[in-house]
Parts: sequence; C-alpha cells; structure tokens
Amino acid sequence: MITRITAVTGMVAMLLPSVAVAAVLNVPGEFSRIDDAVDAASAGDTIVVAPGTYTRRVRVRRVDNLTIDGGGAAIVQVDSDDDAFRVRESDNVTINGFIINGGERGVRAKRSSGLAVTNNVMNNVEEGVRLRECTDATIMNNQVLGTSRGRGIRIDRSDGVTVDGNSVSNAAREGLRAKRANGLWVTGGSFDGNRGGVRLTRVGAGTSGDSQVTGISASGNTRTGIRVRGGAGTSVSGNTANDNGRYGLRLDGSSFSMAAAQADNSASGNCSGDFRVNYETVGGGCGGSTSTSSTSSTSMPGSSTTTMPGTSTTSLPGSSTTTMPGTSTTSLPGSSTTTMPGTSTTSLPGSSTTTMPGTSTTSLPGSSTTTMPGTSTTSLPGASTTTVIAPTTTVIATTTTVIAPTTTVPAV
Repeated sequence: MITRITAVTGMVAMLLPSVAVAAVLNVPGEFSRIDDAVDAASAGDTIVVAPGTYTRRVRVRRVDNLTIDGGGAAIVQVDSDDDAFRVRESDNVTINGFIINGGERGVRAKRSSGLAVTNNVMNNVEEGVRLRECTDATIMNNQVLGTSRGRGIRIDRSDGVTVDGNSVSNAAREGLRAKRANGLWVTGGSFDGNRGGVRLTRVGAGTSGDSQVTGISASGNTRTGIRVRGGAGTSVSGNTANDNGRYGLRLDGSSFSMAAAQADNSASGNCSGDFRVNYETVGGGCGGSTSTSSTSSTSMPGSSTTTMPGTSTTSLPGSSTTTMPGTSTTSLPGSSTTTMPGTSTTSLPGSSTTTMPGTSTTSLPGSSTTTMPGTSTTSLPGASTTTVIAPTTTVIATTTTVIAPTTTVPAV
C-alpha cells in the first residue's frame, strides 16, 4: 500500500502519522499479476493494467471503491472452468477496458453494490456477465461476441441494475436474461443473432424505480426477440425486433396491452408473430409471409404451429384463426395459405393439419372451416383447395388427402 506523509511547516515543524490516500498501482510495473495488485489495494485505489496477456483470474473480495482499468488493450485469458473476474461482497468496484478471452464467465459478481462493468470485450466465454444479489450495478458499453453455453448477460435477484449500450451476439442462450430483477433498466444496445434476444421474468418496480426496456435491437434471433413476463411497473417501448424465429415481442402480464405494444415498438418478419400479448398474436410470418394488424390469430396453450422457411401465409383484415389446445399445424416449404376477410378457421383439440410443398389453400370471404378432434388433413404437392363464400365445412374423425386440384363451390 502506498502512503503519503503530510508535513506541517511553520515556526515548529513536526512529522504527523502517515495517512492512507488513494493510490495508483501499476501492473506489471509494480506487480507482475493483476490479482497481486488487488491483494495489495486499499479502498479508493486504482489498478492500471498495461497491454499484455494475463492468465490468472482476478478475485475481489471485501474491497470497496476499487477501479481496475485495462485501458482497452489488456487481455485476461483463463482456463475454461474459471472466471476472469470474480467480485464478492465488495461495493463500488469498476472493471473497465479489458479483453476477456475464454473462461467460464467474463465477470461474476455476488452480494455487491455499485458494481460497474464497462467497455469490455468478451470472446468465447461460457457466459459473459453474471450478477446475483447485487444492487445499483451498471453494465455498460460491453461487447459479448459469443458464448459457448450460457447468456451474454445474466441478472438474478438484483435491484436497480442498468444495462446500457451493450452488444451481444452469438450467445448460446439469450443475449440478456434477468429473473427477479426489479428496477431494471435495459436501454440502448443490441441483442441480435443469439438463441434468444432479451428475456425478463418477474421484473417490475424496485427501490430505485420501475423497470424498462427501451431503445434496443433484438433481431435475427433463433427464438423470440424480446420476452417479458410478470410484474406491474415495467414499460417496453422504442424497441426493434425483426426477423426472429418465433415472436418479435412477447409480453405476458396484466399491465401489457396489444395497442401499446404495437404503438410503442417496431417488429416485422418474425415467424410466429410480430407481437404476442397475453395469448393474442398480431402480424408476423417469415420466409415472405405477411399478416395485417387487423387480423386475429389466437393460439391456445398446448397447441403447436410450425411454419417452415419458404412458406407463405397471408391473413387479410377481418379474418380469424383459432388453434385450440392439442392441435398441430405444420406448413412446409413452398406451401401457400391465404385467409381472406370475413373468414373463420378453427382447429379443435386432437386435429392435425399439414400443408405440403407446392400446395395452395385459399379461404374466401364468408367461408368457415372447422377441423374437429381426431381428424387429419394433408394437402400434397400440386393440390389446390379453395373455400368460397357461404359454404361451411365441418370434418369429423376423417382423413383427407388432396392430390389433384379441388374446388368447393357455393351451396345451392
């Protein structure tokens, strides 16, 4: 520890006891390893790490007001079963400007307050940043460029955390996953090209205020772009979620409404739906399919709908589609389904519908189709089915295979 001696001069000069003040500790100038400098540090000190590669994990335990600065060029590279930085029971610790290659986690913190993880780049870690039981932490301007098993950023049982301006891509799971994290602010940044974009569960108002997800991009993920479940006191606005494998935005909770979700966010080209709010789905369709905002599509719990790449599904305004529990609907590549205004399609429990490549199904205004339990309908390549105005078709416990073009005309 570095100390300074304060002297008082005058008619009588006297030497006072040494007083500890904030010091700068240099690695490798004074300490060959970062963890050695941490062991020697006192509250208020700054550890400056010069460019180079450091292969020992850094553990901070019960040291407050400490800054560890890598200057944007210091590399920490540890074994796959170890964390690069581990902070525990320490307040106001800053980890800034490191390149972290490999390791179980880039930064792991528990039971700490005021942590700041800023301006770091993490490559090929199992998980980027993980906080548990932390308060008033800031995770800002970091890049997580791939995880082998976990999330880019994970937050559990914490309050007042700000996640701002980060970029997470190629994460094996979600770019950001938070559970029981109140007063959580997710602002700016991108969570694109992961298994899932952002997933928040049981978040809401905390001691530091409400939770919010604002101004982020969550696009091109294998699953849902932005998914929020739970708590009052959570706002979702100003976000973009395009071309995700499932939903653009999926919001579950009494405080969410479809009107607000659509007005406040942008989503398009998402395979299962652009917006899903409390079992109501609007828009969506990948591989060139479209759906307008005035259509109604409801998938009940336990139902299954799979739309493969290259399919086209168009639901025009005023149409209604309901998929009940236990049903299964699969559209394979090259198939086309169009539901026109005023039509109604209902698949009841136990029914199965498969649309094969090259088929075309069109329901015109005023038509109604109901698939009853135990039925199976398969349209094979080259088949065309058109249901026109007025007729109602009800299928009970049958199997229908259409090979050649078939046209159902209005009842006389």
